[in-house]
Amino acid sequence: MKATYRRDNSPARGKLLILGTLVLVSVFVLSYSPIRGTISRAVYSTAPGLWEFGGNMSDSWDAFWGEFRLKRSLVHENEVLQEEVSRMQAQVLDRNLLEERVHELEEKLGRAGNDDRVTARVLAGPGRTPYDTLVIDAGTEQGVQVLDRVVYAGAGVVGTVVEAYPTSAKVSLFSSPDKETMVVIGTQAIPATAFGRGMGNFEAKIPQGSLVITGDTVLIPGEHLIIGTVGAVEEKPAEPFMRVFFRTSFNIAAIQSVEVVKSIK
Repeated sequence: MKATYRRDNSPARGKLLILGTLVLVSVFVLSYSPIRGTISRAVYSTAPGLWEFGGNMSDSWDAFWGEFRLKRSLVHENEVLQEEVSRMQAQVLDRNLLEERVHELEEKLGRAGNDDRVTARVLAGPGRTPYDTLVIDAGTEQGVQVLDRVVYAGAGVVGTVVEAYPTSAKVSLFSSPDKETMVVIGTQAIPATAFGRGMGNFEAKIPQGSLVITGDTVLIPGEHLIIGTVGAVEEKPAEPFMRVFFRTSFNIAAIQSVEVVKSIK
């Protein structure tokens, strides 16, 4: 005889009963005013503390990131300042090397410290005066005369006095357009005629095959005053001459003071 068995659903019914009881209790609790009020008071009494804690955490986090960003900014500024200091140190070194070279040349020629110089302020320069000229505040009362050489920074010659008055003088710059100046170029002291191109720029022609490179010094012959530094050399095999472009090692428009060399005529 075949027996029939029924599945026992007691556990499932138990779970449903418990769930239903919890739902009813929750509805009663939320509906019954005294209990609902107690729960609300408990929530609102603890919430401010939680909000304050969260706010403090947020403020601490913002302060941390603010300090971190500030430190990064300071590190960047420090790097920029160090780079600027290095650049200025290099400029000072270049200036010192230039002065040493000029002093050595003067000692070899037996004329170190033999010239008489007058310091003068520049009253007007290129941009305010025509044809690459300077107006200075020293004149005949200070011993300045026409044809005196005018130098900048102790060695860089810039021009010649062309007009002298009691308390002022007019200086014509060697770089005035199309003005011709005799120079010697490079370590081989190659003679050439330099043509002014304005604002401290020059051009000269020298024989093809001459040994001249970028960075060579250009001097006034016999006086050994530096007039500029070679910036480029243009060479065409089909032409008998090379074109040399050079300029003063400083900004002509930024000159504020000069020296008039009275001993050179």
